Amino acid sequence: MGRYVSIFFMTVFVAVALFFTIPALFSAGSSDIDLLVFIGMILIILVSFVITQLFYIMDVLKKRK
Repeated sequence: MGRYVSIFFMTVFVAVALFFTIPALFSAGSSDIDLLVFIGMILIILVSFVITQLFYIMDVLKKRK
């Protein structure tokens, strides 16, 4: 279980780091930045959860064989 928690937090950390560094390189000057940050953070957490679940499913399928 600890392995999947670490995978989840690792993907969240990498995604958040990329989420804030890539727009800093390409500054668009958008006034709706708060909404974009809110939506982006929700998407990051949901996609990180999906990635963690995929790792779990792959491990379960390996143990079956």
